[in-house]
Amino acid sequence: MHWKLYALKKRYIELKLRAEDIRHLRISAETTEIIIGMRSLLDLMKSGNALRHGSLVEKAVNYLDHFWNQVFLYRKGGDYTTDNSLMERYIRPLANERKNSLFFGSDKMACVSAAYYSVVST
Repeated sequence: MHWKLYALKKRYIELKLRAEDIRHLRISAETTEIIIGMRSLLDLMKSGNALRHGSLVEKAVNYLDHFWNQVFLYRKGGDYTTDNSLMERYIRPLANERKNSLFFGSDKMACVSAAYYSVVST
């Protein structure tokens, strides 16, 4: 169901729409229908009647349920995106460096690296 929102996002990009135009389209019947379908599926998955899925799927369902009100913020603003993959790409090098810092030869070098990446990331 969520893939339909990504298809709409792709269409908005292809049409080179402004944020105001996107906002008007996001409050349209088409987007409302997609979101109602998502909520129905979410309610089904949270009920005891749905097939059991793995713990990661249950975690994702609980996450979406917890942040459901943000879906409506997405609809009201044309500047919001459907995901945060752009931000994830920006912070990936920093996250990798954090993992690599476990293997520094000393605490002093780990602190130097942490200070460096703090300055770079800001």
